[in-house]
Amino acid sequence: MSLKTTRRVDEVLEAIWATDEANEATVASVREAAVGGASDEVLSTMQSRGLISVAGAGDSATISLSEDGRAIARRIIRGHRLAERLVTDVLGASVEAAEGAACEFEHTVSPELTDSICTLLGHPTVSPRGKPIPDGDCCKSARSSVGPVVVPASSLEIGDEGRVAYVAHVTHAIGHQLASLGVSPGVPVRLHQRWPSFVLMCEETEVAVEESIAKCIFVRRG
Repeated sequence: MSLKTTRRVDEVLEAIWATDEANEATVASVREAAVGGASDEVLSTMQSRGLISVAGAGDSATISLSEDGRAIARRIIRGHRLAERLVTDVLGASVEAAEGAACEFEHTVSPELTDSICTLLGHPTVSPRGKPIPDGDCCKSARSSVGPVVVPASSLEIGDEGRVAYVAHVTHAIGHQLASLGVSPGVPVRLHQRWPSFVLMCEETEVAVEESIAKCIFVRRG
C-alpha cells in the first residue's frame, strides 16, 4: 500500500473496520470506538483522499471503507490482533495488558515482520478476544503446505523433528526449568515418547514433561 496516512487516520480506519464487524458503522459509533475520537475534519480529509464514503448526514450517517481504506485498515487490524496473540500466548500477559502493546505494534511494525510473527505463532485465525485475524500471504502459503509450520509438541508424532519456536503459558519457574534443560527457542528437538509422559530429545538431553507442558512448547517443524 503506497498511500501514507497519519496515526489519527489509522485509528479511525481501525475503528470503522472493528465497528463494521459488529454492526453497521455510523459516524456516531466510529467516533465512540476510535482512539482519540473522529472529528469532522478527519472524516472530511479521509473522504477527500478516497479512503471512506459517507452516506447520509449527522451522527446516523453510515461510513464505508473504500478499497484503499479497507486495505490499510486490514493491515492495521491484522497487526493489532497478532500482537495481542504474541503478548498473551508467548509472554503470558492478560488480554487487557496486551492492549497497549498491540496499539503501538500496529503502527510501527512492517508487514514483513508481521508475517514473520504470524508464522512464529502458527498462523492464528482469531485474536484472544475471539475476533478474526485477517490472513496474509504467509497464511496462504501455509495452507498450501502439508500442515501448520509451528505446532505444540503435544501434537508431534514419535520421531518428528524441528526446532523450539517458543514456550507459552507457563509459570516463570517452569519456564526457567525448561530453559535450564535446553528447551529454549532455536534448539533442535525430536519427540522420543508420548506415554506415560512426553519425552523430548533436545540435542543430547532427554526432557520428560506432562502433556499440559508439552502443549505449551511450540515447535517449528522440519
